[in-house]
Amino acid sequence: MRLPDPTDQANQDHALWWQPGTPGRGVLFESGLVCTWPEGDATHRQYADRVPSRPVMFFYIRPDGRVRIPERHARRAPRLMAALSAADGRLAPFAPPRHSGPVATSPSEGPHPSTDGRAHTGRRSIYHAWDEQAPARLARIQRRY
Repeated sequence: MRLPDPTDQANQDHALWWQPGTPGRGVLFESGLVCTWPEGDATHRQYADRVPSRPVMFFYIRPDGRVRIPERHARRAPRLMAALSAADGRLAPFAPPRHSGPVATSPSEGPHPSTDGRAHTGRRSIYHAWDEQAPARLARIQRRY
């Protein structure tokens, strides 16, 4: 898989519809294209299916603009963070430290990754209500590529 080069000037035609203060979603493609949108508009797959380039990473945007790089991408985190920052200066990507110790398996050992309120919980359904603008944004993406 080819990672996008954040210095490539050919990748400046990003689709950036996320607004600070609201949760959002985004996709980073191999071509370097970054698409962001408000959380309720569509799923990652709905946007990714409209662009011929292969998606490198799906991500969620916190209302303050922070984007957590998933641990499975930790090896490539510096390049991914650079690509997101270059595409949209409002984003603040970060890579959490890699887990290196044993995973707690009982309450006496500490919080378990699936019950500590951060990992594997709190995910929303893939079905979200669309606002009136969502279909138009999807159509613009499809026409563009």
